[in-house]
Amino acid sequence: MRGCGVCKTGWRKGSFMVSQISCWLPPPHQFSLLKGELHLWRISLNVADAEIAKLKTFLSEDELERAERLLDRQKSFSFVAARGRLRQILARYLDIAPREIAFAYGAQGKPELSKGFPRTLFFNLSHSGCWALLALSAAAEVGVDVEFVDPQLDHRPLAAQFFSAAEKLHLQQFSRARQRRGFYRLWTGKEAFLKMSGCGFTDPDQITLAESQLSRTFPIAGSYLGAISHSLETSSISRFQLAEKW
Repeated sequence: MRGCGVCKTGWRKGSFMVSQISCWLPPPHQFSLLKGELHLWRISLNVADAEIAKLKTFLSEDELERAERLLDRQKSFSFVAARGRLRQILARYLDIAPREIAFAYGAQGKPELSKGFPRTLFFNLSHSGCWALLALSAAAEVGVDVEFVDPQLDHRPLAAQFFSAAEKLHLQQFSRARQRRGFYRLWTGKEAFLKMSGCGFTDPDQITLAESQLSRTFPIAGSYLGAISHSLETSSISRFQLAEKW
């Protein structure tokens, strides 16, 4: 998708209004994030072996061990690419080297900057297939999800197990031809909200998207759908595209 300035497509959810949502733009010259702003990064995980080797040098010992435990070579490469790019981008905002970043993890495994860093940068990362999505906020927790829209997936058992009563009703409102897409819209939105709040799938009715404050779904690329959830009102969302080599 070509960068095209700012898309004037406002979105309202309850009392929340976003009036400025950018198209996918090249990386900014200055990496700064103000309160009220939200930055989204679309990251290609299709990187060359030489780039993977470079990204590995940014990772911590525990991240390298996690990559090695993934027996599928492509999944291991995708993990290295996603975590390496995460470190590269965070390093630009923090003005430090990627290798210097240290993470802490919540009860559900959600990463955050360790206590040695000021709590002025909140982030969340998700990746699926050949794409990763990263969200950053200077003000509050944020959650993202990206999923490949699998044409072979039987989504009905998943909806029956994990969707709330309100979400099931919402899903039924989609036409038969749009049911699969509707499922993924609800699924990614729910995942993003759960990741923002730092909890997991326990009770399907614990979170109803119709009642959650700030959630938005949008296409990432062909057959990929993304979602973002944010806990505070946001004045603008800037979306950036990271090249395969950076």
